[in-house]
Amino acid sequence: MARVKKANGEGPDPLTARANFRLTSDEFDLLTIESEAAGMSLSRYLRRRVFGRPVIARIDRQVVNELRRLGGLLKQVHVETRGAYRDETALTIRAVREAIDRLAAP
Repeated sequence: MARVKKANGEGPDPLTARANFRLTSDEFDLLTIESEAAGMSLSRYLRRRVFGRPVIARIDRQVVNELRRLGGLLKQVHVETRGAYRDETALTIRAVREAIDRLAAP
C-alpha cells in the first residue's frame, strides 16, 4: 500500500479525533503568537509540541538559509584568493556553522 502524505506534512492518517482542553486567555494568546512565528496552524503547532517534535520558527529557517548562503560565499572567497585569507575565512566559517547549529537545534 502506498503512503500518501497529507498536505499538513504530519503523515498519512487523517486527523479526525479531537481533544478539548481549557487555557487562560494569556496562555491561548502565547500559543497563538508562537504558532504564527513558526508559520504553523495552532493545531499543527500543538501536535508538534505535545509529541516532542521540533518546532523551528519560520524566521529561524530564513536566517539559517541566509547563513548557509554566506558560508558558501566565504568558501568561494577562500578558493578564489587561493587561501590568502585562510585564517580569517576559517574563523568566520566556524562562527557561521556554530550560529546555524544554535538556530537549528530543537
